[in-house]
Amino acid sequence: MGNACCQVHNKTHRKVCVVTFNQAELVYNKYTNMYTLDPGQSIVVEAITNPIGLKVAIIYDAIPDKDERKPGRLEYQRWAVKKDKILTITNFERSDISTFGDDCNNEGKSHVNARSEQDFATAVECLTFQKQGVRDATAALRRK
Repeated sequence: MGNACCQVHNKTHRKVCVVTFNQAELVYNKYTNMYTLDPGQSIVVEAITNPIGLKVAIIYDAIPDKDERKPGRLEYQRWAVKKDKILTITNFERSDISTFGDDCNNEGKSHVNARSEQDFATAVECLTFQKQGVRDATAALRRK
């Protein structure tokens, strides 16, 4: 049967961090995989085998844990995506995320604990990424 998979297209100027969950998951306390997408990049993401599809969550915030021995919490917005379909991210400004795609349903916002310091650091890197030239272009428009 193989893993449940779908394509994710990043049509924004930001680097995006996504995690996947099994379609049958009800608690969402552990993600299956973590992926990063550069601006303009498209990738195939996977979760545990399920004939229906998977859940794709876009990380929009990373909050360090008060206990320094724990990696931190990842805030996300989650979509249910049918197997082999495409989720396209068109806008990403903090928790304001816009997408489109056939058989892709927004399921709202939640959070999950990062599995490791490395996963937390990966999410932070994506959230702080700024594509070269984008900030300069915005500043030039404000000056006019």
